[in-house]
Amino acid sequence: MSERFESLKQGMEDAIAWKEGQQTGARVHVFDALDVAAIRQKTKMTQKLFSDFFQIPLPTLKQV
Repeated sequence: MSERFESLKQGMEDAIAWKEGQQTGARVHVFDALDVAAIRQKTKMTQKLFSDFFQIPLPTLKQV
């Protein structure tokens, strides 16, 4: 197998191990959810304008 494939394979194995609670040495970044409605209100953007500007499908934005 190629070096690139082996690297991807190892990354996936590490991700699965981490998800199962094992220590892998991987760096994990956890992000809090954004309050999209508050951001829209602060920027005075409609849902449609916000979705167009950030290229988020409008139905996705309406689910938030």
